Amino acid sequence: MAILVTEGKEWLVDKVQDVAPLTNALGRFIGWGTGVVAEAVGNTFANTTEASEARTTGTLAQPTTTTDRVSGTIVATGTKSITEVMRTNTTTKGDAGQRLIMRALFTAVPVENLDSIAFTLDIVNT
Repeated sequence: MAILVTEGKEWLVDKVQDVAPLTNALGRFIGWGTGVVAEAVGNTFANTTEASEARTTGTLAQPTTTTDRVSGTIVATGTKSITEVMRTNTTTKGDAGQRLIMRALFTAVPVENLDSIAFTLDIVNT
């Protein structure tokens, strides 16, 4: 299960307040990685091991009035085992204003060149 990390919560407040242009960019970018550090609310990009593939621009949706959703597919450019997915506010890795919004760890999915994984990440206010 993906969790909304502290940095993501701070980004949501910035979004509502309409401050900090880069940190306030739409949170529709999805990255994947090979990390093994357990997800926790205090995670930042330092806790992730992003794979070499570019982040994908996801599609935003609001399937219910209390659910924010981003979905997208990443295509592998080599052989690796994917173990994590992350949602961020920028497509550029290493941007000073990038924010890790949410993150999930899962059982390794081996991929080879041109394999893909489709992700759907929901923030649900219950």
